[in-house]
Amino acid sequence: MSRRPPHPHLNLLHAVRADAGGPGRLKRTLIGAELIVGGLLMCYGIVLAIGFFAVRFHATDVAGTVDPYNQDFQALAEATSLTAIPAEALHLPSVESEDESAARIAAAIDRCQLTVLERSYPVNAARIQAAIDAQAVHDVITKMVFAVRLRSGDETLSAALEACVVNPDVAPPSTLAVHQENAFPWANSEEWTVVQAAFKKDRPTIDRASTATGVESRLLMSVGFVEQMRLYFTEREIFEKIFRPLQILGNATQFAWGVMAIKEAAAIDIERHLRDPHSSYYLGAAREHALDFATADPAKERFGRLTNERDHLYSYLYGGFGLAQYITQWQRAGFPIDHRPEIVATLYNIGFGRSVPKATPDVGGSTLTIAGQPYTFGSLAFEMYFSGELRDDFPYQATVQ
Repeated sequence: MSRRPPHPHLNLLHAVRADAGGPGRLKRTLIGAELIVGGLLMCYGIVLAIGFFAVRFHATDVAGTVDPYNQDFQALAEATSLTAIPAEALHLPSVESEDESAARIAAAIDRCQLTVLERSYPVNAARIQAAIDAQAVHDVITKMVFAVRLRSGDETLSAALEACVVNPDVAPPSTLAVHQENAFPWANSEEWTVVQAAFKKDRPTIDRASTATGVESRLLMSVGFVEQMRLYFTEREIFEKIFRPLQILGNATQFAWGVMAIKEAAAIDIERHLRDPHSSYYLGAAREHALDFATADPAKERFGRLTNERDHLYSYLYGGFGLAQYITQWQRAGFPIDHRPEIVATLYNIGFGRSVPKATPDVGGSTLTIAGQPYTFGSLAFEMYFSGELRDDFPYQATVQ
């Protein structure tokens, strides 16, 4: 019997197989490709699942490193109040009380140190003078000076600033090096130009979150600043194409959401602490329902809140409530940290599971390289807070001591 020729419209695969030298070779090739693609998809799914559960169960919380200048920060915390003025320097005129004498000497120290910085870092001196003119307290001025001193690493400058504490009438040494740029490298960067413009736009939203959470706007902005600078310096291509032209703040990664880079697990913890009167983080009945959901799908609503590109309010609310909860926990334990942004920021970075109140907390957190300089999360937040930048938009609290 003669064999019937194939119909010209049958299966293109048959023709391909014939051209390739037989059906077996192509079949093996297709099966191999399917296995490779399937394997890659499976690996990707496993990686996503591991990432999801790692975040959900706090496995990705930052263990944190202790800042190399941790002891300096601790010494600063113990020496900046008016009560740290040497006793022998008090009561010089008999008509003064101890408080009046301490305030007068503190003001003299501030003036002396400002004169030193005017010689060496005039840009930063101008920021400090503006804070003095705005009635910033001695503690703030001292920490502003400390921030410049720490970042400069200049021993001659450090010695001149120390000399002011011993004798506020001492003249600055003629050997001081002069720097016309800001002492903080990030403040001279293009990234900072974008970030500060974006925070100015967000100021009304940050102020709303500050009122709702009880956390001062400047602290909230300073922690957000660290998250934004980390994003801009690690996602350079995105910065060039999107953030710089639009002068906007960036949302974080798929595992940390919004302009405050809040992980889902942390967001859930913040919500839970608000509702739990027995929690050491509880902020009181007035804030118990501040983050209640309006729908029956909390996970979807939470994601929408924190990743909203047009309105950052919930990002700042979650960030602010988180900061407030750390401050409350430590206050209840007898170790107030509301005057130490470097500690509050460190805790924000390392997570609730590692917040253990104690008398001498460490400054640190994740390590960052910003504008070519190494930082820990807490130290960079401190530097921003006491840099004097954006002081008109986010002023210092008059009650800081």
